[in-house]
Amino acid sequence: MYGINCTQSCGHCLNNEQCHHINGTCLHGCSPGYKGQNCKTKCDGGIYGHNCNKICGHCINNTQCNHVNGTCLGGCSAGFKGFLCDKECDGGTYGVNCPKTCGHCLNNEQCHHINGTCLHGCSPGFKEPLCKTECDGGMYGLNCSQVCGHCLNYKQCHHINGTCLQGCSNGYKGSLCNSACDGGMYGNHCNQSCGHCINDAQCNHVNGLCYEGCSVGFKGLLCDKACDGGMYGINCNHVCGHCMNDEQCHHVKGTCQQGCSHGYQGSLCNIECEGGEYGYNCNESCGHCMINTTCNHVNGTCPGGCAVGYEGPLCTNVCRPSYWGVNCKEHCSTDCVNQTCHHETGHCISSLQSQSCDTCTMDYTVTITSVTVSILIVLMGSAINFYIWRKMQQKGTVLDTQNDKEYYNEFSAVATGDKQSGRDVATSPYAELSELDHQNTYEELHQYEKTDGKM
Repeated sequence: MYGINCTQSCGHCLNNEQCHHINGTCLHGCSPGYKGQNCKTKCDGGIYGHNCNKICGHCINNTQCNHVNGTCLGGCSAGFKGFLCDKECDGGTYGVNCPKTCGHCLNNEQCHHINGTCLHGCSPGFKEPLCKTECDGGMYGLNCSQVCGHCLNYKQCHHINGTCLQGCSNGYKGSLCNSACDGGMYGNHCNQSCGHCINDAQCNHVNGLCYEGCSVGFKGLLCDKACDGGMYGINCNHVCGHCMNDEQCHHVKGTCQQGCSHGYQGSLCNIECEGGEYGYNCNESCGHCMINTTCNHVNGTCPGGCAVGYEGPLCTNVCRPSYWGVNCKEHCSTDCVNQTCHHETGHCISSLQSQSCDTCTMDYTVTITSVTVSILIVLMGSAINFYIWRKMQQKGTVLDTQNDKEYYNEFSAVATGDKQSGRDVATSPYAELSELDHQNTYEELHQYEKTDGKM
C-alpha cells in the first residue's frame, strides 16, 4: 500500500515487491504484462511480457495475446500454431490451426502456411493453385501441359507419366499410346497385319484400309482377299482364260496352274487352237473338214461338214467301201471290182472291163471332155478373130470378097486339118494356130481315164 494513510494499492511490481510508499512506483520495475510507473496498466497493442517488450504471436483475428505470457486465448490465425501462435504451419500443413494438408508442391516443398498454395508450382500431374487436383481433360505432366496419347475408350492417361492404364486405342502403340502402328500392322495392340496395299504402302493404322488401292491380284476394303470368280490382275478386273476344269487362274498373273482347257493355248489360255489343231494343249490334228474350213478348236468336229470322201464325227474316216463323194452318199459303180472306187473321185480302183471302162465313172469323164472341148473352141475362135484384125491393121487395106473367101478356106483347112483345101496349110498365115489336134486331145482324155486321173 502507499499514499495518504496508505490507502492506495501498489501496482504489479516485479516479484511482488512493495511499491514506493509515497508515490506507488515500483522501484525495480513491473511484473511481466504490466507497464507504467505504478505497473497498473496491462500490456496492449500486440505486446506482452516483462516491460511489455515481447510481440504477440498471430492471434486469431489479430486479437491481443495474453499480456503476461503471450498466449492467444482465441487461438491462432490461419497458418500458425503453438501456444504463442508464433510458428508457421509446417510438415505439409496449412490453415487455421494447421489442420489442412498441402497439395503436391514441386519438389515436395512446403505450401504456403496460410492458404496452401505452392509457391513454386505443382509436381507433375497436378494443377494449381493448391496442386491437389490431378491433371484431367486429356492432359498430364508438369503443369498439366502435356497431351495424353490415344488411350483405350478415350480414358484419361496417368496424370503424372501419361501412360494408358487400360491400353491403347486401336491403331496405336507404345507406353504413351502416341505412336501409330507401322511396319504393315494395324488395329488393337498393332497385332493385325495389313492386307496387300498397292506399292506395299502402309494401311490405315486404325482400320487397315488401303487408301491408294490394292496390289495386283487382291481386292476388298482391306485388300486381304485374292481375286476369285474367274478374275485376276489390278482391281481384279481382268478375266481369266480357259483354265482346266474351270479352275481359278493365278490371282496376280492370270496363268492357269493346271494348264488350259481343251481347245486353248498360251500362258493365259486365252488363245484358241489354230493351224488345224484342237484339243488338250492343241496337240490333236483336225480331220478332213470341208474346203477352207477348220475344225472346232475344242472337240475337233467340222462345223461345215467333211471334205469329199470323208465321214465320221471328226471327218477322219474315209468313206466306207462302195461309197464316195460328199458325206459318202454316192455309190460306187457296179462296174468296179467289188464295187470299190476312190473315196474322193469315185474312180474304180479296178474295173470289170478290160478296155477304157468309160462307164466306170458314169458320166464323169463325158462331162469333163465336153467342157474341155467347148473351152478350146471358144479360145480358138477368139484367137483367129484377133489374128485377122491384126493382119488388117498391118496391111492397111480392106479385104475384098475373094480374099475373104480365101482366108476363110485357109481357116477351115487349119481348123479341120485338111491339107488339100485352099492354100498350102503349112504356108498359111493361120498355120501357127494349128497346134490343136482334136484326135490327140481325145486320146489324152481317154488315157487320163485309164490311169485314174494320173497323167
